Amino acid sequence: MLTSWFEGWSRSPSWNLWLGWGEAGSLHGRDQQVVMMLARALALRPPAAPPLVIGTTRSGQPRHPLYVAAGRLLSPWACTVR
Repeated sequence: MLTSWFEGWSRSPSWNLWLGWGEAGSLHGRDQQVVMMLARALALRPPAAPPLVIGTTRSGQPRHPLYVAAGRLLSPWACTVR
């Protein structure tokens, strides 16, 4: 399912992609799997907006929206997962 979404995003420069899984996203290495899929999509994507987040955790994970105060603005994410 995610693969098809990333493929669609890579072909559609007008689409915005919001990411937000929080610290728990690293469970079973899922964050690394998603980052690899994202890297493949970014390589195919024409110059356009990068993926967006509403903040990052200390380890660089995109913050989960449930744990962010209302009114936070989206910002570009540089795939900073450590």
